[in-house]
Amino acid sequence: MKKSHLAAGRSRITQYLDFLYSVIVHGTTLEDYLLYELYNKSHKERKTYVTGKKLHKFFDEVNNKDKTDIFINKNKFSEHFVEYLGRETFALDLEGKNVEDAKKWLGSKDVIFAKPSTGVEGKGVTRLSVSDAEETINYCLENKLGTLEEAIVQHPDMNILYPDAINTVRLITLVENKEVKLLGASLRIGNGGHVDNAASGGI
Repeated sequence: MKKSHLAAGRSRITQYLDFLYSVIVHGTTLEDYLLYELYNKSHKERKTYVTGKKLHKFFDEVNNKDKTDIFINKNKFSEHFVEYLGRETFALDLEGKNVEDAKKWLGSKDVIFAKPSTGVEGKGVTRLSVSDAEETINYCLENKLGTLEEAIVQHPDMNILYPDAINTVRLITLVENKEVKLLGASLRIGNGGHVDNAASGGI
């Protein structure tokens, strides 16, 4: 944001005021403003963009709110969609009630990714080498990491894009009259880089 005013050819203060105006009028997020270069778009052009506020309003209208928790809690998500995940997961009880089961699960793992059971954008996700199962579990308990996942080995073709993290394609879909419609897609490369418009851990 500090450099975007140079691209817009105006002062930093004017740029911030323009951003605040876009937030209030169009529901723009900082990511929207910079990614779509809205600072170079007219009011009429900005109205045509699906900003963060518009998108979340749409989600609220079409999604079943009774199912929201499945998509907020990673352990519930894993349990519900286990047949589609393609990787093993373990729900660690943060009060230590299933430590022995966790040790057994870790027995065949060299590397895991431990995550907070809720949260977004990879915050708190930690790559752990499993040399001592008990030590690994204690670390997870101390840091409130309740979702454990085996590492994903990425396909060689996807490794070409970025080899040090999992590159993902994320789809936005709408189920209407029992038909799945694709509304948009984004490719996230490496540590969150975007291609088009819009993580799991991997070796």
